[in-house]
Amino acid sequence: MAKSRNIAIKDIKIIYGAAAALCSMPDCREELLLSGTKSEKVQQIGELAHIIGKSDDAARGDPDYPLDQRDHHKNLILLCPSCHSKIDKQPNIWPVKLLEKIKKEHEEWVRIQLNEAFTRFGFDELEEVTKRIQAKPGQEIFPDVSLLNIPDKMARNNLTEEIKGSIQIGLLKSDLVRSYLQSVAKWDDEFPERLKSGFVKEYNRVRSKGLVGNDLFQAMQEFASDESWDFTQKAAGLSVLVYLFQSCEVFEK
Repeated sequence: MAKSRNIAIKDIKIIYGAAAALCSMPDCREELLLSGTKSEKVQQIGELAHIIGKSDDAARGDPDYPLDQRDHHKNLILLCPSCHSKIDKQPNIWPVKLLEKIKKEHEEWVRIQLNEAFTRFGFDELEEVTKRIQAKPGQEIFPDVSLLNIPDKMARNNLTEEIKGSIQIGLLKSDLVRSYLQSVAKWDDEFPERLKSGFVKEYNRVRSKGLVGNDLFQAMQEFASDESWDFTQKAAGLSVLVYLFQSCEVFEK
């Protein structure tokens, strides 16, 4: 990814997910993932711009801003190369408060698009999402399918109101996800367990990298949608994640 410098992978994933892999500028919103082909992998062309400068003498630099927070996702905004160059060459036109506002409004716009996408997906999108998630045969199976108390589970996993909205919208499609899993299980009775095992494997992997709370949930949401910028696929991935969050030990009880 261009100009990611020393930014942690977890912060890159969170930013790309929250921005839906689109430039955050409202008059741009260029897609920042180049589709793969038989000969080329998917490529990311976005740039993570610092809202408060990376260094004290950079655009919007602030010597009082903690060094260990400058590469955090909260201080980063996803832009195309052109918009990144523009804001750094004219920092007085693009001050910190304005960029924070642009980032917040873009991420809210993404949430609205995602909510609207929940009316569009069905079994086809769930098949596309789940076929990439499944664990390989022979990995550990988790048989717990009891429904868990959502508020208690959120508290145990340090999830805040920011994530609550995603969980609530994901729950709207729980019946569809359940119907899909049941329909596939009629001819592949190990499918639901492979799906849960695939999630648990990824959950353990990202936890080992230090992600917790909202950051962990958002990383799992991106995993569920295969980091796709397509809102319908992102909606399907979120619904599968929330279904498993509710119905098995993908997250801590």
